[in-house]
Amino acid sequence: MALIRLKQRGQITLPKAARERLNLKEGDLLRLLVEDGRVILEPATPRRPLPVWIDVEHLSRLVGIVSMGGNAAEDAERYED
Repeated sequence: MALIRLKQRGQITLPKAARERLNLKEGDLLRLLVEDGRVILEPATPRRPLPVWIDVEHLSRLVGIVSMGGNAAEDAERYED
């Protein structure tokens, strides 16, 4: 648990460790709830996914199967073959 000080005009600073743990960045929206005398802050936007690394060999197998701006139904049929 961390102690934070309420500043003038009701401002607080979220500790860096909490921002990193929740993957929060400047401009993100937080939802504020008051329940049973407690203040709860939670991200209002979905968490950003962590980068996922895909093997280049796997991607090369998708060439010709998935097209940009194409027909999803046709792409699905080609993938099933």
